[in-house]
Amino acid sequence: MSDGILVDTTPPAVLNKFDFGTNVLGNPSFENVQSSANTNLTTDHGSAGNAIISATDNESDSNSSLTSDDDIVSNTNLTADNDKSTHWNISGVAAVMSPSTAVSHHGVSYLLLHGSISQLIPTSPGERYRLTLHASPIFPSNTPVVAQEGYVISPGMHRVFKLYQRPSHLEGVELHVDRNITWHKHVFYFTAVEHVSEVVIGSVGPWSGIALDDVKVQEMRLGSRLPPASPNPTNQLTSPVHLETSFAHDWTSVRAAWDFVDPESPIVGYSLAIGTVRGGTQLQDFKTVGRNTYAHNEDVRLSHGSFVHVTVVAENEAALRSVVYSDPIQVDLTPPVISWIKDGSEEEDVEFQQSEIITVHWNVTDAESGVEFCEVALGLSPGSSEAYQFTQQPSVCSATFNLSGHLTHGDTVYSTVRCHNYAGMTSHVTSDGVTIVSQPPDSDHAIVETMSEPQSYYPTRASHQSAADVIHLSWEGFFDVSGIRNYQCRVTGPGLTDFPWINVGQTGQTHATLSGLQLHNYNKYDVHVRAVNHVGMVSHDVTSEFYVEMERPLVVGSEFKSWWPQQGVMMFDWTGVFLSNSSLIYEVSIGTTSAGSDAMQWRETEKTEMRLDGVDINKEHYVVITAVNQAGLYTTESFLMSYLGSG
Repeated sequence: MSDGILVDTTPPAVLNKFDFGTNVLGNPSFENVQSSANTNLTTDHGSAGNAIISATDNESDSNSSLTSDDDIVSNTNLTADNDKSTHWNISGVAAVMSPSTAVSHHGVSYLLLHGSISQLIPTSPGERYRLTLHASPIFPSNTPVVAQEGYVISPGMHRVFKLYQRPSHLEGVELHVDRNITWHKHVFYFTAVEHVSEVVIGSVGPWSGIALDDVKVQEMRLGSRLPPASPNPTNQLTSPVHLETSFAHDWTSVRAAWDFVDPESPIVGYSLAIGTVRGGTQLQDFKTVGRNTYAHNEDVRLSHGSFVHVTVVAENEAALRSVVYSDPIQVDLTPPVISWIKDGSEEEDVEFQQSEIITVHWNVTDAESGVEFCEVALGLSPGSSEAYQFTQQPSVCSATFNLSGHLTHGDTVYSTVRCHNYAGMTSHVTSDGVTIVSQPPDSDHAIVETMSEPQSYYPTRASHQSAADVIHLSWEGFFDVSGIRNYQCRVTGPGLTDFPWINVGQTGQTHATLSGLQLHNYNKYDVHVRAVNHVGMVSHDVTSEFYVEMERPLVVGSEFKSWWPQQGVMMFDWTGVFLSNSSLIYEVSIGTTSAGSDAMQWRETEKTEMRLDGVDINKEHYVVITAVNQAGLYTTESFLMSYLGSG
């Protein structure tokens, strides 16, 4: 009696494994670096001050080409977060680089590797996982080869991935690590066998190393794909065939993954075709891939903006077939486009602010694959991240950070936004910065001076002026590390109790003229000046006084006296002749003619008497005295003297 036969009348059924779980790797972007007592690891410090991590049980020597001029963070053990036991094990030489600019693909740091790193991860037997990494070739000036490769090992998989060839325009040029990093994405699939799996990533060859960043291992799960952060028609995918494209220079690849189930009879194989239309074979004819539920083609030629379709055929032992089609993927060979970035609101790019809460807005688009996510870092210089390291944001158009207590007056904070598209390409842009202004300007060393237009050729003195309707002033010494937006001035004194503050110096001038005043004669006034910074905070005002005197000195009497104490010596005194509200200076000239054309002497004095020696007693002498007050106004009086008339 036979044991019967199972009749299978249904073809294999496709599973909608489109969702990916969380990353099971610890420290996937090499951000968490801490000291370790691991005796299998030592640290060598290169001549450039870089810390290179090397394994003492490995025969490879430290490769001195893996150095950089930029600051790096290094450690003897690349350990995951404290709540995870997994960490990277090193075989060879590795260095964690933390450049001051947005060089890394994710976060702040990336790894330079000459050798291999490995990590044990928890897995579920029989489940499929996607391994994604971003790699870049390193171009040390002494490398004798133009092509570089890396490899990856996981359960049931040992694959070599190529890195694009060295650009011809760099031939013969001394190259620097951080200036020549170009990331591109590699995707692999494997099926776990045990509850713990090992993932190994390494460089190929004795001379060349690779750069690594943003390594992920994610379980493929049943369920629909999560909605994209920035929806567009090309990234809202629903097909159970997961399709990805990658591009780096002249190298392109297409990767696809799927899953079928057949409870009646086993699946014996899959075949796959790649085309530019649904069900087409223009890029690859149907090719058998065995029972593998993933496939790749690295020899296709893709043009930007075109569409790629993948057709998968599953066949069971009953020779029944199922066909499933991928969603069309638009080929994206360009990074996202960040058209603008603004500190502050979306409407206005803020240059100064008083708050230590930093907000940045930007506009990013990607018409082909769509924007997957954006990261933001904050620093005190363009492109740096010392204030806040690169962190993925929930929004793809804005982010807000509270830096209270971490900034000082005058600090300029620059926001760097780095956006990723679904093709694995990135672009970044840095804002022009926003300056924190938390203190008013300093006026401790400020000086204010008044000036006046003289009404005669005599200068004004001691802050006096004769004009009643205008005042000229200048100042210096106000300081604010964040800059001064403008100044304000006002005049106070008799009749000016409600005089308002007037904005001056908006374009940097340190002088002003106030006109249309109604100042009173013989009164003292104060002019006040203060500085205003870019958030409207004002300094203490600095004052300078001035006096208004609008009348000339008066001649109030004929009290001029002269005498000859001895022959040839003449004395004269004019005390009480002139009267003024301010102190006077006198110009005195003596000659023998009334016009003074033959002046024998000319003097300027503050005294009211004078002695002249060597005077000819046989001639009459004319004395001309000009009294000048502090406002520059003057009065002149003449006197005649002779020996016979001496007193």
